[in-house]
Amino acid sequence: MADVFTTPGELDRLISLQALSTTRDVIEGDLIPGWTTVYSDVWAKLTERDVSAGSAAGQQTASRSITLRIRWRADVLATWRALLGTRVLQITGTLEVGRHQYLDLLCKEVTSG
Repeated sequence: MADVFTTPGELDRLISLQALSTTRDVIEGDLIPGWTTVYSDVWAKLTERDVSAGSAAGQQTASRSITLRIRWRADVLATWRALLGTRVLQITGTLEVGRHQYLDLLCKEVTSG
C-alpha cells in the first residue's frame, strides 16, 4: 500500500466523494440526515484488501475492505463516503502516500442479501 509509484493510467475508476449533511423538512421542520456530494468525477485506483461473510439481523452479509487511491486532497475526512457506480463505500480512514502525491481512502463496503 505504500507504493508511491502509481501511474496516472492506474487511476481508472471515477468516484464521487460525499459528506454527511442535514436538511430541514419543510413541513415538520425536523432535521433529516443525508449526503452531499463534495467532489464528483474523482479518478481513483481500486484495490480490494479483504472479504468476509457473516450474518446480521437474520440476513447474510458480506463485508469488503477496499482501498481507493486518489490524487492528494487535504480535506477528505474519515466520516465521508465514496460512490463507485451503484456501490457505496464508507471511508474508515485515510493515509498519505508520498509527500502529498496520493491519498489512500480505506473503505468498507457492506452488502446484505
